[in-house]
Amino acid sequence: MVKNIHRSKSFLEKISKIVPGGANSNVRTRNSIAVSGGEGALLFDLDGNRYIDYILGFGSVILGHGNETVNQFVYQSIKKGASFAFTTESEYRVCKKIVEVSPSVEMVRLCNSGSEAAITAFRIAKTVTGGSVAIKIQGDYNGGFDILAHDVPGVDGDNLDQGPFPIGTGFYKDVKKSIITIPFNDINLLENILSSKKGEIAVVFMEPILGNVAAIMPNLDYLKAVRDMCTHYGVILVFDEVKTGFRVGLQGAQGLFGINSDLTMYGKALANGFPIAAIGGKKELMELVRPGKVFHCGTYYGNLASTSAAEMVLSILSESDYTSLFRKGEKLAQGICDRLMQVGILSQWNGIGSMFGITIGDSKPIDYKTWWKNTDRKLWVNISEIMRNYGILSDDFIGLFFLSFAHTDEHIEETLKIFEET
Repeated sequence: MVKNIHRSKSFLEKISKIVPGGANSNVRTRNSIAVSGGEGALLFDLDGNRYIDYILGFGSVILGHGNETVNQFVYQSIKKGASFAFTTESEYRVCKKIVEVSPSVEMVRLCNSGSEAAITAFRIAKTVTGGSVAIKIQGDYNGGFDILAHDVPGVDGDNLDQGPFPIGTGFYKDVKKSIITIPFNDINLLENILSSKKGEIAVVFMEPILGNVAAIMPNLDYLKAVRDMCTHYGVILVFDEVKTGFRVGLQGAQGLFGINSDLTMYGKALANGFPIAAIGGKKELMELVRPGKVFHCGTYYGNLASTSAAEMVLSILSESDYTSLFRKGEKLAQGICDRLMQVGILSQWNGIGSMFGITIGDSKPIDYKTWWKNTDRKLWVNISEIMRNYGILSDDFIGLFFLSFAHTDEHIEETLKIFEET
């Protein structure tokens, strides 16, 4: 059990005086602890408390914290520098491997974050189609830039029909003219919009698994129909695999479901916590990313520290047993639901073993609205807070759990034992 968090509290008060909200990302401002570091599946706070970590840097850690093989490779690579303003062989090797393992990527560009990948994807889509409007899924988080930062997790799910609603202030006044949000797993509404606004829609952004809403799974007929409709209406389909890429399998969700997109966004697990992302896709689309056409530029794009990490991560993942990882996660997910049921709390789990969500309620949600309306979100906040006090870290809002290859059967058993005892 966590004994005290006095040093964490004191530190968070101190940093809040110079860093707004006490964190450099809004989503981290509600954290009650500050960490000193991690090891494998574990995190340690400033007071020395030990936690089994199922947040894993919001899914960016796939091999475990402080993976020695990755870190040593990065260290050796950057001894002579980390950023050169020139292309390196490491960039080639990473991009080549992404092309080799991705079912739909023929060319790829690197960047630092999923938000940046989304910006480039939208620019490509507008260039190709002549349209100016993006469709995104309610509950998806496809990046923080103005157009896509609408109807993301946290927006009032009771009033989605009156939206789209921005996640914050300061956006361009007319940005809503360029974005339409729709429910996940609703093919009829998508078809109506594509047919009625033919020529206006440039792109459909979609997480194949709704990772930002408790890992809601797609109906496969729906996913296939989305693919077919985008082709029929000449609209670019972008799969946001920032969360699912290299986590739900080496080939991501596209390998899992057998349905490909025109463009794919990658990030997070690609480099085990080092900052890197990618946008890739069909050759005829990606060749537009060049001077005088689609703008894609950044000082740290392809920096050697991140590409070295991604090189080693992809090498390790190519030899890793995802089946074992899924088995552990599924055991944990079902075990949590079983133990909640023992005390009269109905719950469901969604997703797959390496990335699953727990929802409190008697039915599985199919989209953001049903998750918002039918899930006891306050109860899950309370449950996750209790678990944190006993050394278990998981998302306290959307109920998302990530597993890494560093999680052992012992970690799973310890977690379930704590759920049972508390």
